[in-house]
Amino acid sequence: MSESAFWVFVALIFVLTYILQSPDLPKPRQEARKAVRKYQEVITGKVERVVDGDTVRIAGKSIRLGFIDTPEMKQKGGVESKANLEKVCKPGMTARVTILSRDSRRNRLNGLVSIGDIDLSTYQVKSGWAWVYPNYNKNPELPILEQKAKKARVGLWKEKAPTAPWIWRKNKKEKR
Repeated sequence: MSESAFWVFVALIFVLTYILQSPDLPKPRQEARKAVRKYQEVITGKVERVVDGDTVRIAGKSIRLGFIDTPEMKQKGGVESKANLEKVCKPGMTARVTILSRDSRRNRLNGLVSIGDIDLSTYQVKSGWAWVYPNYNKNPELPILEQKAKKARVGLWKEKAPTAPWIWRKNKKEKR
């Protein structure tokens, strides 16, 4: 490689490094966040009812709370989980829903639901009445709150080894 080619190569590396570090250019992570936000529709509406510990009916739509899973109604802890959610989510209250995805198979939306400044997924985990759904969680705070609830032995964690809903559903399906 000639000396002039070497210096052209060094200059090219310098220019590329400068361009990639420019604050005016969007970074890949920022672009990913913007893309996620772009598709997150936000709706507000009145709560009609709490269906179970992780599903509410708002403005005619069934909304599953994002990032968590709670016991099924026929599972131990299911009735209590629903009752806990009903403490802060009452019919007629105004809820804000950030839609994460649509579940056409069950005809419902998956979303982050808040009433006032209370995020319902966080509330359920903090109270000990929900598991963080490991395959779908995007909130790094939730596993920490789940561990605190376990340590404090609140909600589901009063039991020594509560059965996670996804295991309960799998076992129920296998029995059929």
